[in-house]
Amino acid sequence: LSIRLTDPDRVVIASTNPNEYGRVIEELVVPTQMISQQSNYSGFTIYIEPSPTYLSHSLRSTLVPILGILAAILLLFGLLTITLLHRIFFPLKNLTANMRLVGQGNFKLRLDEDVCHDDDIREVYHGFNHMTRKIDDLITNRYEQLLLLKSAQLQSLTYQINPHFLYNTLQTIEAIAEVRDTPEVQIIATSLAQMFRYNLKPENFVPLSDELCHLESYFSIERIRFRDQITFEIDIAPGLYSLPIPKFVLQPIVENSLIHAFKRISNTDSAIRITGTIISDQKLILYVSDNGIGMEPNLVEALNHKLAEAGAASMIQAKESIGLTNVHQRLVNCCGAEYGLTITSHPGEGTCVAISLPLSPCTDP
Repeated sequence: LSIRLTDPDRVVIASTNPNEYGRVIEELVVPTQMISQQSNYSGFTIYIEPSPTYLSHSLRSTLVPILGILAAILLLFGLLTITLLHRIFFPLKNLTANMRLVGQGNFKLRLDEDVCHDDDIREVYHGFNHMTRKIDDLITNRYEQLLLLKSAQLQSLTYQINPHFLYNTLQTIEAIAEVRDTPEVQIIATSLAQMFRYNLKPENFVPLSDELCHLESYFSIERIRFRDQITFEIDIAPGLYSLPIPKFVLQPIVENSLIHAFKRISNTDSAIRITGTIISDQKLILYVSDNGIGMEPNLVEALNHKLAEAGAASMIQAKESIGLTNVHQRLVNCCGAEYGLTITSHPGEGTCVAISLPLSPCTDP
């Protein structure tokens, strides 16, 4: 640095360069281009002139750290920007690619919601997974229904019998039984013909009276089979006979009672009784009760739980036999979840199956 001290007359009286003593400051440099400070007390002025090398060194020592800090800030900002873009746009890009695959028919795709760091995008991923899952379930159920339909059609064709041939055969049996004086065979043939005729009706809903007539035909055969050791009784008010009910709901339950309630017939008081009543002007309850061996409470609870699971299923399972589960599921599917079967039983006292039906017509199963 060049440092000069001048008196009030601007004459140099001290300098880092001895050759400048006694000279006016204006002869040496332009005073406005130097750093100066005048003393108010003495009138002396000090002038400081940095050399070019000092300025460049100071500039470098100050600018280099500043530029380094700026470069670090820019690098950090760039990394943050890239990270944010990756966290936002990668899930969106992944969603777009998977939506394209769904559009091509792949409904089994599921997105990993853990890759989402934003709640809104995670919600979109969740909605996408829910949508594809529902579509896949609908397609699967539809496919299974079509398979069941094809299976039912094939089974129907396999077991289809010409009704005229069947009736003619049963009438022949009946005629032979009448000639040979075997009334039991005649009753069985007549009742069996009536049952086949009823089963071949195309209607899914029939008046209660038709279902009871079908049940009477079934009773006629079972009375002979059990040699009148079991009493069958129908005690339903005639005013209920016109109510429409799904076809073929009573006989499977009665048949179930015969199979399980009377495994060992030890007395002549064995009986199955059919009753019915209207509840709250909206619901018809039919009861199939027996005085058989009954069931333990844990078994009753398990059966009612199985019925509840069957009612919650989306479709009737083809492998299920035509028994309690099948009847309950048909009633739930065609009438609603508040209808169906409920079982009560006590060991040694018997079992009662309550069939809950709507009074107003419901949809075909």
